[in-house]
Amino acid sequence: MASRKYLLISVANYAALGFGLGNSLVLAGLLSEDAFGTYRYVLAVLNMVASVANFGAFYSASRILVACEPSDRPAVYSTTVGMMLVASFLVSIGLIGAYFVIGSFFDRSEPVLLAVAALSWTVLLQRTFQYMLRGSGRIADIAVQTVLPPVTMFVCYAALYWRGSESIGYLWALVIYGGAFCVTHVATSVRLRVRPLPDWHAHLTQLLQEQRKTGLPVYWGSLASVGASEAVVVVAGALSDPSEFGSYSLALSFAGPLVMIPSAMGTVRFVEGASQRRISASDLRFTVVLSFLVMVVFSAGMRYVFPVVYGGRYQATTAYAIVMAVGFLLHGFGDYLNQFLLSHGRGRELKYAAFVAGGVQVLFAVVLMPAFGIWGLVASRVLSSASYAVFLIWRYRHELGKN
Repeated sequence: MASRKYLLISVANYAALGFGLGNSLVLAGLLSEDAFGTYRYVLAVLNMVASVANFGAFYSASRILVACEPSDRPAVYSTTVGMMLVASFLVSIGLIGAYFVIGSFFDRSEPVLLAVAALSWTVLLQRTFQYMLRGSGRIADIAVQTVLPPVTMFVCYAALYWRGSESIGYLWALVIYGGAFCVTHVATSVRLRVRPLPDWHAHLTQLLQEQRKTGLPVYWGSLASVGASEAVVVVAGALSDPSEFGSYSLALSFAGPLVMIPSAMGTVRFVEGASQRRISASDLRFTVVLSFLVMVVFSAGMRYVFPVVYGGRYQATTAYAIVMAVGFLLHGFGDYLNQFLLSHGRGRELKYAAFVAGGVQVLFAVVLMPAFGIWGLVASRVLSSASYAVFLIWRYRHELGKN
């Protein structure tokens, strides 16, 4: 049963990744370079909103769901979803206010903040549902939450592309984005029996009590690492030209999946690693050689295939993607070592490594972005991944010394 669940969630993750890449490819053809950059910038802000506005509630809910009876779970689902909808509403009000305040001082022709305000619930609710479903062991529903939004978007975007639509505005792309999440969240809410509760205050009190013990400590750690990294991207997008940010985002879509090449070995060997004193030399050689070969093929594809597909558009994407690919492969190798350490009960290494990676990215982004723009962001990401890998190599060697 466990192997079937693992296979299901793995297939869902890879499918979501594939359709997400497909969405970027199709949208890059449907949108102008400026519009694609603005679209991806809105998505970057939505990810940051989800990191900031959750306050650890879904971590607490997943903890409660592990221990509670199945008959009590709908009340936990309903309370947590209600809490996140309120948080989303408050964020939206703040963003709308910020839009009009900024508009009184500057000429704002693109209502980016209004678009984020309208969609602030999308990613926030997705993460909420995914954590709650994890706590209640509903793997099939996690798979639906993971794969249905990008599949729905891909069908809509591809239909527009095949109809011969030469170009659409980024707002239409965001309408499709919001619609895909709306369908997914409604379907999940129905399955989980989310509904208004007459005694909601009692369940909210339980959630807040657990949040003080569990949710907030995890939230602050996540905010310091993941949230800081996402904030750097948002600031970079605000300070850069939309077309340049679009080229960066497209490069990220191509290079990002490479992180799974070396990290996959850690996942495959996780159980065996718990009984081994060290990672086998053959596994390390295989991982390094495979990563090198993938890097060679990827670089060739970006240099010779990408220009044929997109012509003269997104010219900076090739260079961004090749440099970031190095960083993602290093990050994936760090994940491989982290999986081995985790199998030996060294779970704290993940937290410390995340702090190191987040801190390095923020530091170098602040130093490099004012002078180098998007290239400063690319360099900070690669240096962050390199520091993550070096930190975990050090911790792995420390673990060997103890044995």
